[in-house]
Amino acid sequence: MKTVSSESLDDLDLPPPPPQPSTMKMKPKIAGTAKSKSGYGSDNQTKSIRSGGGIPKTLSGSRLGGTITKGSSTSNLRAGGESGSASSVASSSTSAKKTGQNESESQGPLMNGQLKAKEQRFADEKALKVLRWNFTTPREEFYQLLREQMTAAEWQPQLITYCFHSDFKFHIKAIDLIRNFLQTNSSEDNPVVIANLDLILKWIALRFFDTNPSVITKALELLMIIFGICVDPYQYQLSDIEANSFLPYLVLKFGDPKDAVRNKVHDIIARMRNIYSASKIFGHLFTGLQSKNSRQRATCLEEIGQLIEQRGMSIFQPPNSLAMIKDLAKFIAERDNGVRNGALACIVQVYFLEGERVFKLIGSLSDKDMSLVEERIKRASKNRPPPNSNNTPSGKLLVYH
Repeated sequence: MKTVSSESLDDLDLPPPPPQPSTMKMKPKIAGTAKSKSGYGSDNQTKSIRSGGGIPKTLSGSRLGGTITKGSSTSNLRAGGESGSASSVASSSTSAKKTGQNESESQGPLMNGQLKAKEQRFADEKALKVLRWNFTTPREEFYQLLREQMTAAEWQPQLITYCFHSDFKFHIKAIDLIRNFLQTNSSEDNPVVIANLDLILKWIALRFFDTNPSVITKALELLMIIFGICVDPYQYQLSDIEANSFLPYLVLKFGDPKDAVRNKVHDIIARMRNIYSASKIFGHLFTGLQSKNSRQRATCLEEIGQLIEQRGMSIFQPPNSLAMIKDLAKFIAERDNGVRNGALACIVQVYFLEGERVFKLIGSLSDKDMSLVEERIKRASKNRPPPNSNNTPSGKLLVYH
């Protein structure tokens, strides 16, 4: 037998010794089978995940903070499901927008044209069965009342939700929906505008108390469109209930610091002369003179001066009176230049209609104020001939059309 030295053992290619039974640790076969079925936990899978590889599709998404569906991208999974969730939200948002565009159409007409429902609302208000629409600042019960009236008038539920939403963006959307609907559904044989006019005007009155300029601007633009429709094709005259529901609050916007807003209000008042009594418009403007806002007082006086010029002394007919001319003259003593000039403009217009009688109508003024009146009349007469007092019947008001 050949002897092999220990030094040469390393050079021999011998098989490794078999494992000893006493030291072997067998892994449970069931556990190994479960792991292999899941495909998760193997060395290859672990390396793949650590290196940015894919995660098996059968892995529960709850472990990553989101739901993982078949076909999810690797980048979505690395973000812990957040990217996948954002993608899902974006998809849902797009779907919601498409749904919103068609939802109003699927819910039927935006509002109906039942004139009897409007007549019943008027009857309830006259009988004091409902809250009178009169406030300094609208309280919650006014919002609730209008919402109930819109629901009873069968306004589209989605539109009502927009009208009373806490987010101003939905108010803008409501205005756009109403505008588009009225422009495409107003005709002589479809009284939908007239049937819902009181509700629309009340809702716009509430919007005047918003602080968002976009809502106020769009509400004023909607008023111009509505009153244009009232003139043509309906030739409709506003009722006192309708005018009183929004006109006092429209006058408040004459005190707005933005010229653009005040100009729009001026245009609306001018258009209203075709659908509402000038003397009643004057009454609301005169009430607006009680404001502490000097800008509002000045603008109201300017509007009154234009009313006198265009509609004459008829605006002082009952329930108004000639005593109001004396009240207008009192504003000449104001320190604010705009208020003072507005009052002088009113008195000058009365002079061109009544002649020297104007000095009796304005009553007693201080010497300083009287000199301002005389100077303004003299200056205005250069561009316009003075009235012929001989043609003015004593004690009778001229009506200028």
